[in-house]
Amino acid sequence: MQIEVIRDLRERKMQIVLDEREGGYGIELLNYTSIEGIVGPMELGVDGKVHYIYSFGDKIPISEYIKKENPDEKKIYQLFHQILQIIQNVEEYFLVPEDIMIRWDCIFVDSKEEKLYMAYFDGYQADVADEMAKITEELMNIMDHSNRSLTFLIYGIHKICREENFMLNKLETYLAEYHYEPAVAPTLNENIKKETKPVKEENKKKKRSRKEIIIIVVVLGCMAWYFGWLDKWFILDTFVPEYRKAAVFVSMVVLLCCGYFVLYGKKEKKKTRSKDIQWENERNPRTLFLKSEDQRDPEIHICQSPYYIGSDATSVDSTILKEDVSGIHVKIILEEKEVFIIDQESSQGTYVNEKRLVPWECRRLQNGDMVAISSHRYQAVVSSDG
Repeated sequence: MQIEVIRDLRERKMQIVLDEREGGYGIELLNYTSIEGIVGPMELGVDGKVHYIYSFGDKIPISEYIKKENPDEKKIYQLFHQILQIIQNVEEYFLVPEDIMIRWDCIFVDSKEEKLYMAYFDGYQADVADEMAKITEELMNIMDHSNRSLTFLIYGIHKICREENFMLNKLETYLAEYHYEPAVAPTLNENIKKETKPVKEENKKKKRSRKEIIIIVVVLGCMAWYFGWLDKWFILDTFVPEYRKAAVFVSMVVLLCCGYFVLYGKKEKKKTRSKDIQWENERNPRTLFLKSEDQRDPEIHICQSPYYIGSDATSVDSTILKEDVSGIHVKIILEEKEVFIIDQESSQGTYVNEKRLVPWECRRLQNGDMVAISSHRYQAVVSSDG
């Protein structure tokens, strides 16, 4: 079987050349029925050989799309979700997923609608798990490995596809349970608040400076009147000794300082403290306490994110010095409303409620869940400090 992608000025085509005709239910069905995400062939006989031509219009190969768009975690997630959806669409018409050409060089993307399109060929009979694993390997070669969440996603899919007893529903479950934070555009009200906040702060500063000036003038006037400091201007015959002037000056300074701290110090301190408490309530995420079932194992209090647990003291936040625990065994992520656990491809595995996690799988933890780091069992106590 010869497979070739042809590009001309108007469209992209894929051509399969065989020595003899390959008839089948799928090719016949696609002549009369449209399946979302699937492109059927046009059959031509040229020089004693059979050419199957697939027309993809102005859609571009996925390799070009990845290089052009540099997709993030969300787009990669949607890419694999669409592949699974296309497989389901094919099965609804009693076609077999193994005949879908899920190949890196045979998948095309409508860049405007961000939809995938693949060719179907009777008798292709590829290993779906192997084809999808090869796609993740291509992505590994070009992705930004500093993007940890994207790395977790792609390596997690790759691990599932390379398992000995691969099943599509396991990959479906992984994607269904996978957690990522979609970027939310700020609303108009939020933009208005951001724009008006500096103006309000400026107005507050101006009002505060005016109050200070008025208070200082009033205090100075009262002190000058009380100590007779103005007598030499208004009563010319009065003699004011130098020591009295010095005493008046020192007294004014002391009273001004005392007045300022009495009027502003306590108020500002109270405001600052209330702002700190408010910030902590808004920003402080949940905390996780791993309560050990075995008194010989340490109990782990997790209050920062990310948090790593393993046997390598130089690379983790909490150490479990046991031979069956990997150097970097597991990672904990704390968010405002959720707690997540991710196995770091450990040798003996991480378990939640007796179920082993797929490496790099992002699993949500709930209060009371049983977590096993290799053979070391803990009960998860999830709480919020807010």
